[in-house]
Amino acid sequence: MLPVMYDDVIPANIENTKAIFSAVKYTYFHWSSRVIISAISLFFLKYQYIWIFLDSFAVAFSAFLISYLFADKNNAEYNAFICLLVAIYPFLDMGTAGFILTSSNYLWPLLFMLVSFVPLKKIHEGKRIGLWEYPVYTISLAIACNTEQAAAIIFIVYLSFILFLLKRNTANLFVTFQFVVIIAELLFIFTAPGNEVRTVTETLMWFNDFDTLSISNKIDLAFSSGVYHFIFKPNGPFLIFFILLFLLVWHKTRDFVPRFVSIIIGLNIFFFAYTREFAKYAVTKYGSADIYVFLFMLLMCAGVLYLISCCFYDKRKKFECFFILFLGLLSRMLMMFSPTIWESRTRTYIFLNFAFLITAFLIYNELKKTSFRYWKSLYTGTIVLASICISVLMIYGSVLPQKSKFFYHLRQIVKVEVFKYDIFDNYYTSGNDRD
Repeated sequence: MLPVMYDDVIPANIENTKAIFSAVKYTYFHWSSRVIISAISLFFLKYQYIWIFLDSFAVAFSAFLISYLFADKNNAEYNAFICLLVAIYPFLDMGTAGFILTSSNYLWPLLFMLVSFVPLKKIHEGKRIGLWEYPVYTISLAIACNTEQAAAIIFIVYLSFILFLLKRNTANLFVTFQFVVIIAELLFIFTAPGNEVRTVTETLMWFNDFDTLSISNKIDLAFSSGVYHFIFKPNGPFLIFFILLFLLVWHKTRDFVPRFVSIIIGLNIFFFAYTREFAKYAVTKYGSADIYVFLFMLLMCAGVLYLISCCFYDKRKKFECFFILFLGLLSRMLMMFSPTIWESRTRTYIFLNFAFLITAFLIYNELKKTSFRYWKSLYTGTIVLASICISVLMIYGSVLPQKSKFFYHLRQIVKVEVFKYDIFDNYYTSGNDRD
């Protein structure tokens, strides 16, 4: 069982259902619009064994949904490879603010977001949607859209699908209804008083001069901090993504330019991410260190897109890859509005990480159509990478309980009053909210 730590510590002491509803109400007015997610998180903190089971199910079901949404056919080989890809995701990211709260705010919205995309595929393929499925898709949509990053992604996907239907002179009442729910969720996010309070508070706590940054500064900050995480730091999802893309380039095209570009990008990734040279000088608190670093990152991204363009002859598949990567990057660019762009650490990369993993599967699917013969080596390498990621989680997890106790006792000694803890400390110590 994973330890209760960081942001999980205080709300884990909530004693009854009445306190959960009080916390959700207080959260709406003083901290966040994520009232649905907050209720789920607080419930899981009260019943942690249920969370352990359901969180494991969420990971497995996410792999199933990726297979259903993106695999050309359903077979054991594809499903096994997708499971390996999901295992490569750095699940330690889900412990950066406490495992229960972080997974509830990021992993679960990802799962429900994937569920909300299922009816779009069914409608596109002309398949029947069962009567019992409609409320499942709507509830999943409502939960996913309760977080800002997922809401933005779902809005773009549904808007694109509606435009696609309009182009074909068709419409679908259920898709329209779902889109209305999305709009309502976005309005709820924009008008929630807690979001403004949280922004002001976290600006004072984590990024005092955040409001002085211009729009261009914030765009640079969001872009460079996102790309930095994949180019200048070791990252499992991006590594498997680029390895598969590199193999596809060398087995799909004989042109000199794309092969040369793939070598240059590969050497740069190895040099900067795995030797750590210049990494600490590339990005500052305010974005890229200088214009040359920004241009370098931009060129690396353009090079990756160029390689995908060279390898996918099917326009639909090519667009699918571009669209998924765009949505992943969009989720990161939204952090330009948050003063916790650094303090939130790696958990906010989950959508971009999964964008790389899903695109990696599409590349793998395309690689199956080539003369590539070293499948055994590829599977072995993927298994090794996934095993390393899982082993790191297990080893680090054995250290977390001591680390958690350290932070808890440190807080008791120093008595640091932080607003995010005050929400629960001050509210639940009042006599009115305890039975």
